Amino acid sequence: MRSIEDSLPEESEDEDLDPESYLPSYLCASACAGGLNGDHAARVEDRRSFWMWYLDEAVPAVMSSEI
Repeated sequence: MRSIEDSLPEESEDEDLDPESYLPSYLCASACAGGLNGDHAARVEDRRSFWMWYLDEAVPAVMSSEI
């Protein structure tokens, strides 16, 4: 029987992944920052601001809403 490690790629970089494999929240953070992680033009403070908003406001709002 194959283990899960057998199905994982040996080494991969974010740039090698299919763009559709990124989580929407990661793409939103990257849009706010002006680039993906590792992109020297990306604004770290803008990315941090997005994640602080996401964790402090967006997630609690969704968790408290009734479906």
